[in-house]
Amino acid sequence: MLVVAAMRAPWGWHHFRLDWFAGLPARPQSDVTRMLAQENAIRTRLSPRQRVRALRAKDDIFDMRGTRNNQGSSCNHLFDDWGRLHKLKLMDSSGDSSKGQGAALLPGPEMSDSFGYIAFGDDELYARGALFSALRLLHYCPDAKVTVLTDRPHIFDGYPIGTMELTASRMAEMSFGGRYRFGIKAAGIIDLLGSCERLFLMDTDMYPIGDISGCFGQISPSHSVMNRCEGRPKPPYRALEGRHFMLGEKMLTGSEPMWSSGVLGVHNAALPALSDAYHAIEQLIGVVRAHTPEQFCIGVALARDGCRITPHRLPIRNYTTRGKKLFARRRLEAFFAGYGHLGVGQQIEQAARYRLWRAPMDMWKQRHIWHF
Repeated sequence: MLVVAAMRAPWGWHHFRLDWFAGLPARPQSDVTRMLAQENAIRTRLSPRQRVRALRAKDDIFDMRGTRNNQGSSCNHLFDDWGRLHKLKLMDSSGDSSKGQGAALLPGPEMSDSFGYIAFGDDELYARGALFSALRLLHYCPDAKVTVLTDRPHIFDGYPIGTMELTASRMAEMSFGGRYRFGIKAAGIIDLLGSCERLFLMDTDMYPIGDISGCFGQISPSHSVMNRCEGRPKPPYRALEGRHFMLGEKMLTGSEPMWSSGVLGVHNAALPALSDAYHAIEQLIGVVRAHTPEQFCIGVALARDGCRITPHRLPIRNYTTRGKKLFARRRLEAFFAGYGHLGVGQQIEQAARYRLWRAPMDMWKQRHIWHF
């Protein structure tokens, strides 16, 4: 058994140390070998498939009933086999884990719950939307751990928000060579979930209007939450009939229920299912003429093997439609122009009182827009 000890540092930065000690002969704590994997190496050098392989390392690579003498070589051999993770720091129990940023490969009993966002793209609205949503979240849930996977980490500098950087090469890999943009989101969920026990992810155009900390009580290894069930997929998914496309051991027919992934609450135990979903997405590229294979595959994967998905039913609003987004863009620009110079605490309080939804007069002014 592989056990991970997680320690929380200020402002959401987390450092993880991996201890291989279960099943070994008893020894003093100071003799236990520890491994600290540099977060940057894990996030930028491992593909989603390799990252999930780490979850299965205890079964596929290690024989933890081995002798004490071969423990160290086994730990080193684990990462040598992958060939991509070279910047490792081996520490004994007296080492200082605060010297680097680490990422846990396996969940441990002390891993915390986390809120997450994935913000990327040429439009800065996505990153600004994630920041505004996180500020409101911190008003209603002051102790929340928030992490943003983004290609614009500088936008979050100075805020009590952790970031994981998306590089151009990493995004190209996650999007299957640029063929499917939302592959970045599907792979990003795996990245974020790898460092927490339960993840509650919101799209950048979602924001809380009340305390949503109860979301984690709805998440378990056998139960996930998503935004809403949209019913039978649209006609483009009929192209899956007779194709024999597989999601793990399940054959996709195109008639499976479609779930909206604007909100996703999921347990670390679902990482293998999310990996299957990510790899199934690639099969659908060019076959299903729609932008939704990501949410379709995630919904199918999380509902397998007796697991359930339910709508979240939390106080969360959105600006997903064209009219809402146009109005919210102007309001967000005005918010950061007017309050961006204030301290973090003041921005949090201002965000809690700030209106992104449209009043009737705002909608009247948008009456020329076909899609509200």
